[in-house]
Amino acid sequence: MVHCVCMVSDFFYPNMGGVESHIFQLSQCLLEQGHKVIVVTHFYDDRIGIRYMTNFLKVYYLPILPFYNKSILPTIVGSLPYLRRIFLSENVSIVHGHSAFSSLAHEALFVASLLDIPSVFTDHSLFGFSDASAVVTNSFLKYSLANTSHTICVSHTGKENTVLRSDVRAEDVSVIPNAVDSVKFRPKSTQEKDVENDVEINQTDTRKENPEKFRKQKKSSDRIKVMSEGDNLKVNKNTTDAGNKSTNSAKISCKPSQFILDENPELEAGGHVITIVLGSRLVYRKGIDIVAELLPILCRRGFQHEHRNHKINFVIAGEGPKRIVIEEVIEKYKLQKRVTMLGELQHCDMRDKLLVKGDIFLNTSLTEAFCMAIVEAVSCGLTVVSTNVGGIPEVLPSKYIYLVDPNVNAILNGIYAAIEDILEGRRPSKVECNEFVRSSYSWTEVAIRTEKVYKSASERPVPTLAKKVRNLWDCGPMAGPIMAVVYLACHYILLFLNWIYPIIQES
Repeated sequence: MVHCVCMVSDFFYPNMGGVESHIFQLSQCLLEQGHKVIVVTHFYDDRIGIRYMTNFLKVYYLPILPFYNKSILPTIVGSLPYLRRIFLSENVSIVHGHSAFSSLAHEALFVASLLDIPSVFTDHSLFGFSDASAVVTNSFLKYSLANTSHTICVSHTGKENTVLRSDVRAEDVSVIPNAVDSVKFRPKSTQEKDVENDVEINQTDTRKENPEKFRKQKKSSDRIKVMSEGDNLKVNKNTTDAGNKSTNSAKISCKPSQFILDENPELEAGGHVITIVLGSRLVYRKGIDIVAELLPILCRRGFQHEHRNHKINFVIAGEGPKRIVIEEVIEKYKLQKRVTMLGELQHCDMRDKLLVKGDIFLNTSLTEAFCMAIVEAVSCGLTVVSTNVGGIPEVLPSKYIYLVDPNVNAILNGIYAAIEDILEGRRPSKVECNEFVRSSYSWTEVAIRTEKVYKSASERPVPTLAKKVRNLWDCGPMAGPIMAVVYLACHYILLFLNWIYPIIQES
């Protein structure tokens, strides 16, 4: 059966993120399967009205002002006329909302229920139950899913979380993971390495031709000082205590002799520069405060292996309120030569400007439903060190990832174990990593599984108006009856709009 699918979310291009990428990639695959797909979001800058993207993907940028964190103010009535017109004129047969953070997605599910259109919701995140933000979001989710046909989560941990938060039946929730384009996120080719080598050779030749000029350019402040007692950055020697165990099958440990003070900023013969890359929003839940503690320890201390000293550098991509914390650490400990801040990157630049530049990808999230970034990193051949939280243990087998507890000592252990395995040549080849992602995380497979959900949702009997009102009434002793009354009010508003402004559906 061919569907007309309407993807709805506050988060879509030109905004960048995992939800935006998921919607676009899934839409492209559904278009290839013969379905009609449209996307509805709010306006971004000068993008307002109708735009077309790859394969004539039709995108509606509604003239609704974002309220907070790129999400609109939840009013229901404000977007109702727009959504009604789009759903009816485009003859939409499935409404698919994305992200619990998106007010527009919740309102779209609400309107779809009023119009008797089957609806599906994909939850991309994990939430708590006690803080104010989680309470508000969980309340919206409960009322949105009361009359939603089916729900999709990206991990089994996410499914358990969503069932507890929204009180939906477990049999009405499916698990369909995210996917990655393994062709786009591929390891660095030999030709790309040759180009970089030519650039380095040219720079070396310039230094040889003008050695005196090159020496004058170097400042004494460029040299990194030895850590003093007052720096308060010592690592606990007993970093392998029982409280910091990893769930990775490989044993993660490091000897005190491997930690060496970085007294000389110049590499000794045979030494390597190990580059750790990190790409995420720089916010609290991504563990950026932990990264701020790790930077001075790892950059101002080296790694000793086979009597050779190796250096550790960082490349960080992303924007957010915690960026100032990272910059303060860089300034305080004079790490400008060791830590590169790239700022926010377009998704199309993640591979070339970040991932292929590194040896290790670091993820320090405190909560995560799936984490596409670690799959993209493995697809590019990187070794992943990640916190063992949320649905991350479900994403990759132990041979591709080092899972550690979300604290400084445990992450240090994981990083040093990963470096040792890289230098010893015990890691899977980059080609093997890319092949694993290609076979395990395919957007085509995600689209096929999503089609089955659409088929199931469209075959369910349409509940009566009284049943829908009752579902909302039972959601809570106080807010439930209020939402039921609002639902009835919106029902009569739609009847009035259909009378004064009828819409002829496209065939």
